[in-house]
Amino acid sequence: MSNLPKFAFYTDLDNSLKSKGSSIQTCLEAGHYQKLIQELLSEEGLGYGNLPKGLLRFHAYPGENRTPAHEHLVEGLQYGIGKDNTVRIHFTVSPEHESKFKEEVTKIIPELKSASGVEFEVTYSLQKKSTDTIAVTMENEPFEEEDGSLLFRPAGHGALLENLNDIKADLIFIKNIDNVVPDRLKAPTKSYKMAIAGLLLEVQEKVFDAIRGLDSGIDKDSVGIAIQVYNDALGGKIPTQISSGSLEEVGSFLKEKLNRPIRVCGMVKKIQVNPAEDRFGLRKKMVPYLCKSLKRLKLI
Repeated sequence: MSNLPKFAFYTDLDNSLKSKGSSIQTCLEAGHYQKLIQELLSEEGLGYGNLPKGLLRFHAYPGENRTPAHEHLVEGLQYGIGKDNTVRIHFTVSPEHESKFKEEVTKIIPELKSASGVEFEVTYSLQKKSTDTIAVTMENEPFEEEDGSLLFRPAGHGALLENLNDIKADLIFIKNIDNVVPDRLKAPTKSYKMAIAGLLLEVQEKVFDAIRGLDSGIDKDSVGIAIQVYNDALGGKIPTQISSGSLEEVGSFLKEKLNRPIRVCGMVKKIQVNPAEDRFGLRKKMVPYLCKSLKRLKLI
């Protein structure tokens, strides 16, 4: 409890208690810790027990405390300014939280726009119910509601591929809602994001050239260039049953494989760490390797 003032939600929690004739200091002095927790989590207070991570106060700054949704808008100014001097951000949210996300973003944008001179275009989509998965008990058995029906929960990141496919854009940066850093750490994020995007554009140019060559005609030269791009730039490998076939078969295979979205990932290099080492020691060892392996390319 002594570290409570360090949390970004401290001011909101204190104001919420003061509106009811109390305060954080009063609760601490009286040992009313349960009241503090209730005010933080319940709907009668801040409602943190039911809010999504994107709407919790994450980072404290002089004069303001930001949610992850706020940090994504700020980060967008670092490397996401596109056509018409506009940052375009898309959030996929749960239906029950959509209105609160819109309310939060609507409050933030005017100040950011005034300070940066940049426009914002924010869109939303809902995680599709058809991608929900069955919840299970600790014994790995299907979880049943009181009426005997099965409980379904939103699935993981792969469930958002349909939402991603619906977005009309040439280049998309994908990021978890809570995978944000404070301003003092945004410079490395910007550098690696731009490096990843640069690598994507470099490889994309080679892929487009190869596809154009195959579209102009499948011959020895166009197939040879496409094979080089598929093998060297993308790390692909043509199956033996295809490579041993006719030039037309190889060309058709390459056209189908190359004409897809390209994903570039920054990977963390695998390192050996003493199991007895604490997590902070592990973190120090991992930092230099973050996003080093930028040549992890995949056609999806």
